[in-house]
Amino acid sequence: MPGSTFLAIPIEIRLLILHFFLSCHKRVRNQLQPTNAHLRLSYVSSQLRKEALDLAGFKHYISLRHEQQIQSYLNCMETEDLLRVQHIDVANDGRMVLNPVTDQALPVSLLHFILSRLPALKRLRVFDCPRARSLNDFIPNIHVRWDFERSLYPSQFRPQLASYELFVGPMTKVSVLRHMLSADLKRLQLSAGVTGNLLHKNSKQFIEALVSLRAFRYLRGDRLAFEVDDSFLRSLILAVDTHLHTLVLLECSKLSTNTLKECLQDLPRLEYFALSLATYEFSVNFLVALPGLTNVLKLKITNGRYTKPYIREENIVCSYIHDVICCRSPQPRYIYLDLREVIMEYASGMIWRSRACGSTLRIGQWEKDEDV
Repeated sequence: MPGSTFLAIPIEIRLLILHFFLSCHKRVRNQLQPTNAHLRLSYVSSQLRKEALDLAGFKHYISLRHEQQIQSYLNCMETEDLLRVQHIDVANDGRMVLNPVTDQALPVSLLHFILSRLPALKRLRVFDCPRARSLNDFIPNIHVRWDFERSLYPSQFRPQLASYELFVGPMTKVSVLRHMLSADLKRLQLSAGVTGNLLHKNSKQFIEALVSLRAFRYLRGDRLAFEVDDSFLRSLILAVDTHLHTLVLLECSKLSTNTLKECLQDLPRLEYFALSLATYEFSVNFLVALPGLTNVLKLKITNGRYTKPYIREENIVCSYIHDVICCRSPQPRYIYLDLREVIMEYASGMIWRSRACGSTLRIGQWEKDEDV
């Protein structure tokens, strides 16, 4: 039946469906880079091609997952397409080779030729590179070094990014933000491969460049990675003033409850708060400072290694969520709790209260669902 086809749906609804499809397609799951499969819809028909590429924004996003794909895109890209790209996902090789004639370091990958030609680029997500370019393309015994960010932009050109997100594993070491700082940066995500020495040494310079930040997402992921501590978090919150609306801190073990309380008090616009904390002290219930606008709360608490479990204090936090946060107005939309077993037995009885308040309560693991 003609009436049952997708094109029989009103165009306004079709565009909503296409926008939703693209949004779901771009979502990162288990740190796996999305593909370009969204472009297959453009081959269904000429009408759907025009709607998807020109109206639904499919041309605004591309994903380059390995060197062969990068080279293919270089060979077929058109100026008009480059002008439209606002969001790109890339697999970064990170290696640089030293030119023996000019003594200049150049990236092994050809990715930088593409990035330097994207004037409208606002969102950059960087992933590990599973299939890199062979060094056989260079002269024998050429000197190779590792410089993760400079390999993306080896020249003096700096993109005015609104979002810079890293999805790299602990084996990929990143001295982050030496070349990617931008006054326009509103979303920053640091993951397991980010090393800590540079950030701790130049934390003041780093934080002062984040005045426009609206979302900060952090996952330690590795014991040698950079770790957010009290001093860093206080400086970050002071720099962003009251603009931050998303704060995600996963696998933290150097944050005190007093610092968490002070920082939450200074974030009146915070809408999304996710915290995974290993405690070494528990002097205050930091959730008493949670802003009233927060509609997503995700919390995991464990005790740090060689420290006692704070059962009483965790019970107080759980009771506060049950008695106060679940009943506040406006109501929180989502509450995710991952607490120790003795606390979770009590928390399971909170389901009725969350339903009565209109909140969605989930008890159990939630960290794996975070796009960090």
